[in-house]
Amino acid sequence: DPTSDWLEHPDKWDRAVFISLASSYLRQKNGVIDTADSHLLSMLASQIEIYVESILKLRQDGLVMAFNDVDQ
Repeated sequence: DPTSDWLEHPDKWDRAVFISLASSYLRQKNGVIDTADSHLLSMLASQIEIYVESILKLRQDGLVMAFNDVDQ
């Protein structure tokens, strides 16, 4: 199954585990990880973390926000 567990269950996201698994894959595929790969992997992990945090926040608070609601 190519789908990552955290994609279906964002609360299981772990940045360190992702970087470790992705690094292992790149090392196995390419034989080495250079500085550019390390930077790109870190940036990817950062963006995934932003995505996961957004999904978790949406699930918690919902999508619709009320502003200037006179009933409150």
